[in-house]
Amino acid sequence: MPACVFPNHQEAPGWICAEPVAGLELQAVGVADKSVAGLNYMRDLAEMAAVKQLTELFKIRTAKVVTQYLTTIQVDNAQALKAGQSTVHTISNKTLAGVQQYQSQIGPEGRMYVLVGLDKQELSSLTHAAVKTSMQNDPALWEGLQTQKSLAEIAAMD
Repeated sequence: MPACVFPNHQEAPGWICAEPVAGLELQAVGVADKSVAGLNYMRDLAEMAAVKQLTELFKIRTAKVVTQYLTTIQVDNAQALKAGQSTVHTISNKTLAGVQQYQSQIGPEGRMYVLVGLDKQELSSLTHAAVKTSMQNDPALWEGLQTQKSLAEIAAMD
């Protein structure tokens, strides 16, 4: 049996089952059921679902990166967690609104599958922007965490 299959058990491209795609650091797949409204409508719905999922993955990754970085520079765990959560609160689906669609395919059951993702540069840039926004929105939290000079380091962490 193939490693990746559609719900009807026919072979599917690996990206549909979240297999890593070369060049993407973070990726998500959205699915839309067959609709009489047409392919564009289905593609839009699947893309919205994928962006929503990618946003959640980005939030988790960003909180982890910020927290890990701050603990490596000897920031108290509780403060590092607060900074991570503060950063997550700056991220919404709008944050990733311009994310690129890399693949789309109609499955044999009529569903539309769409792959969206972020390459390393986009991921770093968005992480940097989220941390910077958090610093602006919650300066009391970030003050004294020795992070102004290391904002680029936070964004560059994997």
